[in-house]
Amino acid sequence: ASTNPLIPIVILEVKENPLIDGIDLHIHALELEEIGNSLKMLREEFDMKKKIIVTEFSMVWLYNQHVNDNLGQWGTNNGYASGMKVYEWLNNAIDKAKAGTPIRQEEFASFFERTKWYPKNWFKTFYDEFVKYEVYCATGRFSCVLKEGGNNEKYTSSSTMWDLSAIYSSKLLGVNPSTRLMNPSPLAYPDYKEIVDKKYENIN
Repeated sequence: ASTNPLIPIVILEVKENPLIDGIDLHIHALELEEIGNSLKMLREEFDMKKKIIVTEFSMVWLYNQHVNDNLGQWGTNNGYASGMKVYEWLNNAIDKAKAGTPIRQEEFASFFERTKWYPKNWFKTFYDEFVKYEVYCATGRFSCVLKEGGNNEKYTSSSTMWDLSAIYSSKLLGVNPSTRLMNPSPLAYPDYKEIVDKKYENIN
């Protein structure tokens, strides 16, 4: 809003037009602080009383900055070349998932957790800010599906890494062999499960 003169005009139109019920804000953040700052701007600076929905949210702009990072010592410790790029490692995960031998969730999570840049509990941070600023409804990337045959959607050095925001991912983490359901992603699922369990803990 501080750099694009069109955004305040749109927000003011939403506020003042009786035919508009609210606004859809897509929060794709580079830093966790952007989540609350965006919602605070609408609620406080623009005094937006109408409904806010968020039909997309992610940390995709942060992920995009690191697709060409080397795996480094973590790669060596886990059987990969230290010079392998992140996007190449993710392609390797896709190949393993397709072959029915997906990488372990612990391994997948450990790469991100050992970095200095990965925002732990990013999903829960989004949720908490949505509650704080009374977001009416929020939807994210629930699943990322491995396509059987055809285009396997491999990543490149310039890919936009939407898939890392998925709660469930057969594309990167395969399926459960007994249920044939997608395996959850350790980057989002633990926070998602905690939120859902808490919300329904008193329902019999």
